[in-house]
Amino acid sequence: MAIIVSLIVGIVYILLFWSFIKKKNELFLKSLLIFVVFYDFIFINMSYSLNSGLVFLLKSWQEYFFLITSLFLLSKLISKGSIKKSKDNFIFLLLVLLSLYGVLIGIAAGKSIFDIFLSWRSYFLPLFLVILIAKSNRLQNISFLRINRFILFLGIIVVGYSIVQFQSFNGSLSSLWFYQYFDTLIEGSIDKSYYNFLREGRLRATSVYVSPLIYSMMAGMFFLMAFYNLILKSGIVKKVPYLFLLVFFGYGLYLSNARIGLVMLGVGIICGMLVYLFPRVRLSIVLMVPLSAIILTFILLVFGIIGDLSALGRLKQYLDLLMFFNPVGYGLADGRVVTLYDSWYISVLFLFGVLAVFYIYIHFYLFNTSLDAVKMNHVSLSKKIMRFSTFSYAFSFIFIFAFQYTIGGPTLLMLYILIHLINVDTKHKLCNQIGT
Repeated sequence: MAIIVSLIVGIVYILLFWSFIKKKNELFLKSLLIFVVFYDFIFINMSYSLNSGLVFLLKSWQEYFFLITSLFLLSKLISKGSIKKSKDNFIFLLLVLLSLYGVLIGIAAGKSIFDIFLSWRSYFLPLFLVILIAKSNRLQNISFLRINRFILFLGIIVVGYSIVQFQSFNGSLSSLWFYQYFDTLIEGSIDKSYYNFLREGRLRATSVYVSPLIYSMMAGMFFLMAFYNLILKSGIVKKVPYLFLLVFFGYGLYLSNARIGLVMLGVGIICGMLVYLFPRVRLSIVLMVPLSAIILTFILLVFGIIGDLSALGRLKQYLDLLMFFNPVGYGLADGRVVTLYDSWYISVLFLFGVLAVFYIYIHFYLFNTSLDAVKMNHVSLSKKIMRFSTFSYAFSFIFIFAFQYTIGGPTLLMLYILIHLINVDTKHKLCNQIGT
């Protein structure tokens, strides 16, 4: 398996770089999506058959593209001689300043440069990477119909593998494809955290990921894509295949045995249907859906209606935030900001202190652009499906952030890509309208 994966990755790796250089944007985006969706599966399997140094070099593809796109943008800037004043450039500048702030606080706290870089890689690199790719004009002239189908195709592979994993599970965690990798790093690490992979003796499917929570969120994204194909397409014949896909992805989500995926779907679909049924609905009304879900969850936790240790542990984490919050923040690489807490909001607040409001603002700004996109008229059906799917996925994260870390993971990187894909198309459409 590891050798086959390595050969396939080699081909995709070449396609990724070749398509970027040759401006084959659609091929580049498809290659990029493969790396995002299958990142864990690819590089952990490669570690079983290739030299660790080579695997380290290959898995640094995000850093390579960050450097390439940064140089591209710099050369563009030098040739133009000025920076255009725009909201996007303001967001980019804000990210740069927050990045520097997190690094400086981390250095002042005595953290190592390497640990600071690893932390920066999770919090900032995915955002910088997708913004720079968009600014390099590599998300333009994309067929939304083909990308829609390609994402669903990836979803069939991911969910299909989870079904095989579930059906073939022999009761031993050592049979999981990533067991050997983590056992080599920390002996017995998977066995000690068995509750993450088993519930009442039943496997919580992870598919090509190392966590059932990550898998459930990815399966939820595929479900949303199938859902809007079903809702927005006309004619029973065109709807039937997506009904089957909906059941298929729903079953995959069920196998993860993770609440977060189900709540994510509930929040995302309600937000999407609000805009679909009431196109002029205000942002404040849409925001009430994920915020109400967060408040309801806290009420259920406080009154013990949700009473398992995993859920109650999240309540304690918010008490930690109240007790140990530092207005200045703890900076990158601090233990409080690196996977210690399950909540994205808690981690971000510990990292930046009061300045976390700007990092949160950047994400809410991106989410809001997806709302603007779904409200646009006169777009093709395939673009409408992609916009509604992205919007629902984005607004579900307002809830997810309250109870899941997600930083640096495939779910958030996928969201950044989809948002920038529809934003690039939206701006291109507006420019054409202005031109006419």
